[in-house]
Amino acid sequence: EELSNVRINMYELLTAAVLVSKEIPTNHKFNFVFGLVDSRDRGSLNEYQFAELLNHITSGLGAAFGAASSFDKEKMRSNSSAVASRFYASISLNSARRISCLAANACQSRKSAIA
Repeated sequence: EELSNVRINMYELLTAAVLVSKEIPTNHKFNFVFGLVDSRDRGSLNEYQFAELLNHITSGLGAAFGAASSFDKEKMRSNSSAVASRFYASISLNSARRISCLAANACQSRKSAIA
């Protein structure tokens, strides 16, 4: 009877199953888990999707290894959203810097080739 109230999030279950599998190559694991949240197959995630990705990973693995029962699910989701927001901002900033650097290097290479 105690288990009749248990609800399993399918995305978290699939994420955990794929991540712990020894039979699935790492790049396939990444592509599968990424694809669960990249619903439009854009090859990139917005901040909400990134937070969902982290939540699927942490909640799924927590449940798989028995840690989920000791955490308040809503508190964990709230904390993972805050962490995801910080990570996303940092990744976005670093990406913007790299793009600027690559563009500057490309322009410098063109100038050198012309001279």
